[in-house]
Amino acid sequence: MEIRELAQYLEKRIPDMDVHILDINIGARGPNPLVRIVVDTPDGITIDQLASISRSWGDDEDIHQHIGSEGYRLEVTSPGIGTGIT
Repeated sequence: MEIRELAQYLEKRIPDMDVHILDINIGARGPNPLVRIVVDTPDGITIDQLASISRSWGDDEDIHQHIGSEGYRLEVTSPGIGTGIT
């Protein structure tokens, strides 16, 4: 699966927020690759928003089909102060 397709899939499953996916990185393929997704909003993103997005995606039973692995570790994070979208 291409990263672009995964981003499109995930964007459709973001809770009602103006959230943008800035980067997706899938670690080495294996039994439990790390899927690291960087998200932000025009006004910055809070810990609560990150947790809500992480829960939403973590509960998605079909996400593994887009990642290419039944088991994976999901990390949803922000880009950090001063590095978000403008």
